[in-house]
Amino acid sequence: MSLLPKVSADFSQCSYWDSFFTNRKREFEWYGDFATLRPWITSYMRPSSSVLVVGAGNSNLSNDLYNLGYQNLLNVDISEVVVRQMSKKFQHLKYVQMDILQPHPELKSNFDVVLDKGTLDALVSDDSQESRERGKQYFTQVDNVLKPLGRYVLVSLLEPYILQILTETFEPM
Repeated sequence: MSLLPKVSADFSQCSYWDSFFTNRKREFEWYGDFATLRPWITSYMRPSSSVLVVGAGNSNLSNDLYNLGYQNLLNVDISEVVVRQMSKKFQHLKYVQMDILQPHPELKSNFDVVLDKGTLDALVSDDSQESRERGKQYFTQVDNVLKPLGRYVLVSLLEPYILQILTETFEPM
């Protein structure tokens, strides 16, 4: 069975991720492991930061951060399958099944950092209007959960359509 989707839009579907994590038990480090990404990620947050890890998947990223002293972490993923797997694997970390595109008033202004390692790329997987709308919806929710002056830390392939949504969202004042 191929773990790759049939079309790029599948990356934004819960059913794709449930299937992916059912069939891929080992961790999968999109865009690099922690040793590679550590200098960039940790330069934008402190161990005392409250961090929302969106689309946490089955990456060891949060556990690696925890081992460095980042202990105020909330890991969310749309896939109930991976949330169960990771909650069992890392009992000292908190994992919650959540669609980050939906409003979560209980999380409003709770986080110093939103850490995104590939989630924006999954949600905005092409240059279609539907992808752009998901991107806008995503950034509305990111803005809602960040504290004033909070940081959005992104690890991405930065495809042209990702750059477009970023420039539209974060245009200079």
